Amino acid sequence: MNKVIMNKPHDFVVGDYDKEYNKIRDKGLNRWFNQDRIPTLEYIDIADLIPLESQRETNSTWATSRLEDRKGLDLLALGALSVARSKDGKNSVFDGLGRFTLADLAGYPGPLPCLVYQMEPAEAAFYFYYNQERGRRNLSREATFVNSYIAGESNAVALALVLEQIGLYIQGNTHYPVPNPIQPHTAEISFRAISEAHNRIARGDVALLKQARDMIYFAFANSPNGCTKIAQDLYWAVLQILVTYPQARKGVINHSIQKYLDYLAMGSSQSQIVKEWKGDARGLTGNVGISKTLAYHFLKSWKNSNFGRAGLPYRELGFADER
Repeated sequence: MNKVIMNKPHDFVVGDYDKEYNKIRDKGLNRWFNQDRIPTLEYIDIADLIPLESQRETNSTWATSRLEDRKGLDLLALGALSVARSKDGKNSVFDGLGRFTLADLAGYPGPLPCLVYQMEPAEAAFYFYYNQERGRRNLSREATFVNSYIAGESNAVALALVLEQIGLYIQGNTHYPVPNPIQPHTAEISFRAISEAHNRIARGDVALLKQARDMIYFAFANSPNGCTKIAQDLYWAVLQILVTYPQARKGVINHSIQKYLDYLAMGSSQSQIVKEWKGDARGLTGNVGISKTLAYHFLKSWKNSNFGRAGLPYRELGFADER
């Protein structure tokens, strides 16, 4: 078949759309089915709904916490439940059982909006499984953060202020950076990297968050590839050093560490640098509990370099031997 040139349906599509379209066509996957199985939108009393037998349990404590979160039952957030109506007339909830519980716990007196499909429990179980597993597109934490910020959620707004103060932004796989717009001389960071750094390493000390950011940013800003993003493990390592050893925040020790970072930045990317000295933390990622291990291996690498000069007070940094 001749290759077809396709226009992307919207600006949020990434990747080689033409290539994927032609692949779908060549494999004969440009077909559709079940278009005759149109669900009906019905309002059904809670008493006439039952859980699909294979559905997961709903913890009542979770349900209470969700009602507390919205200060009651938010019917807009509730949406429509997915219901399988079998031949014997039973209405089995196969997606939305937790929301069903919220409504009941809140004492909601009215019928609930339901998308009703004519299907038996086994088929409903398949579609629940498929949509939760293979058919599901997982949201990045950056995407949920950006939307919570736009919605005015207090924790997101507070974190955005911290980002602005220290010269970072979160964007991830969205088209909207926070803070917005992107300011000059700032760098991107992942939500987990800055959230864990703020809450669990620096414990709200914005000055230390900024100093760690500046040490990495200015080292890599002058490198061949610049500094468009701060790597999580490198940020946690440098920040943990500053938190654990106040003497590393200024003076000869800080100057020496900065020179070492400058040197590393000229020949390697942040991820390459971290990979070389992660040691027994290699293979671990996303867990802020490794920040002290990361800091130790960074310091050890620095100490053994030409920048870890003799006469520096290594014992103050947790090393027994002096160079």
